[in-house]
Amino acid sequence: MTAGPGYGYGMPPGGRWITGAEHARMRVCDADRERTADLLRVAFVEGRLSQDELDARLGQAYTAHLR
Repeated sequence: MTAGPGYGYGMPPGGRWITGAEHARMRVCDADRERTADLLRVAFVEGRLSQDELDARLGQAYTAHLR
């Protein structure tokens, strides 16, 4: 996966760069979960994840929350 626009890294709407610690405290929204789930499903279809790996990672994506 590439970090870039739309993937949660970089300059936020407030116009300043964030640190890794600040990023770790950000909430995960439903759109983030769905985007991640879509990427995981593509990886599964391409044969890069097994069914068990897909299930485990989807579970993690859908339960992600504020640390």
